[in-house]
Amino acid sequence: YALGFMGMTRRLYTYGWDRGWASLNFVSTIGAFLMGIGFIFQAVQIIYSIKHGEKDTTGDPWNGRTLEWSIPSPAPHYNFAVVPYAPEQDAWWEMKKKMQDPDYKKEKVELEPIHMPKNTGIPFIMSFFWFIAGFGFTFEWVWMIVVGLIGVAATMFARSFQYDDDYYIPVEEIKETESAMGRVV
Repeated sequence: YALGFMGMTRRLYTYGWDRGWASLNFVSTIGAFLMGIGFIFQAVQIIYSIKHGEKDTTGDPWNGRTLEWSIPSPAPHYNFAVVPYAPEQDAWWEMKKKMQDPDYKKEKVELEPIHMPKNTGIPFIMSFFWFIAGFGFTFEWVWMIVVGLIGVAATMFARSFQYDDDYYIPVEEIKETESAMGRVV
């Protein structure tokens, strides 16, 4: 930016040393080389980690404080087997401190089937029609606005009559998933 303010044009294949741009161009060149070296180090680190790195299954490799760190990685599709009680802002941190106490007794919680929504393509279809309507609004093409809004309304109407839109995960499946991840339920 500074070179541009000083009058250096873009796409200049060469420049004279007498113009006063040499020092900033030199600093920019050093910065580009440092970024390239940093990229090489990052690529080496990624390759090394893929080949030799330990896979963390706890979900908490950095000793996190909040609840999202309490589930394993990758997270099960239902997230939590039991809805956690979070009286503090850093609930997972407080839970970990309590678990380190030798007198700590974990409460036995009875699992219940988990209510889940079914997958649907309705949001994608509706966003497509919103895109058409938005395109029409941008260029003031009334016919396209009408087509897009009719599509949105039709999609919402069709969605209103979908009654089979959820399911329950049975307790047995939750227990199998949790035990496969090394968690005691």
